[in-house]
Amino acid sequence: MSTRRNGKKPVGKAEAPVRDLDLVGIGSMVVDRMHRTRRVLSANEKGLLESAPGAGPVQSCIGGLMLNQLGWAALFGLEVGIFGRQADDEAGRRLRRAMARAGIRAQLDLSGSASSIAEIFVDGAGERAIYMAAAATSETRPEHLRRDHADFIARARRLSTEVSQLPLDTTLAALELAHAAGLETVVDLDVLPSDAVATLGSRKQLDAVLAAADLLKPTAAAVRELFPEEKELAPLARRLRERY
Repeated sequence: MSTRRNGKKPVGKAEAPVRDLDLVGIGSMVVDRMHRTRRVLSANEKGLLESAPGAGPVQSCIGGLMLNQLGWAALFGLEVGIFGRQADDEAGRRLRRAMARAGIRAQLDLSGSASSIAEIFVDGAGERAIYMAAAATSETRPEHLRRDHADFIARARRLSTEVSQLPLDTTLAALELAHAAGLETVVDLDVLPSDAVATLGSRKQLDAVLAAADLLKPTAAAVRELFPEEKELAPLARRLRERY
């Protein structure tokens, strides 16, 4: 039986956090606008869009690297959640309705300038070019995570994040909060390192993010840019593991 003396609470073991989520994520949650074209154009070229069967030349769907990951995990029966910044606009409302249908729990700040969209051009061979407007995702700062989302992160067993739309210092803050709470972490390196440094932060921050991941998932193009002297994927994977 516990007692109090001098108005102070008794000292005891700290309660373990409630881990009611298998996976939480922060990053791309996007309305994708899909365009069919005979081929992806080069600079200063023009081309006609093609209509998909039963639809027009532009089709919209729910996407984004992080939202896709969480949606797949939910389909496999995992308890998942997403957090970060969005906007109270039509794209954001559509994204939130899709999250609710998929059973993805959301802790979102709706004060962003706009919700994220992507314009995707797909050619006849299935190759694609993607232009992203990160908007609210790119406005998410480390202090937002520490102030608003630390408790949500601590409810999970694993955290997944990305190098794609989220600023690198914010990605690193998410990884630090996750590790402090005892979570395993995954980082998806989805853009070329040179593009990440040009648009999301510094090379020092990028290296810190890659080193902080427990599981690192790069695109083949991204890892080849990191180690241009290697040609085959197996030695590329070894080099990546050795460095990070």
